[in-house]
Amino acid sequence: MPEALETMIVPITAMLRSLTYGEPVASRAADRRWANDRIRRRKRFTDSCRDNRLAHQRRCDKPNNDSDIRQHYASSD
Repeated sequence: MPEALETMIVPITAMLRSLTYGEPVASRAADRRWANDRIRRRKRFTDSCRDNRLAHQRRCDKPNNDSDIRQHYASSD
């Protein structure tokens, strides 16, 4: 009986040891994927902000026509 127990303990400890050594590698891979996702999200957000700023800049660059503004407020009364 003790011999059978010893023969079972050796493969089990070897398996647990290999799982333990493999875990940090998997963890680093997951961390890298999360970092890549975070970079992609930030880039998408930055790109969308840039597009909004450019659209706003185009509106601001249009020549201001005061007569249109006066007509707008006159018609809203």
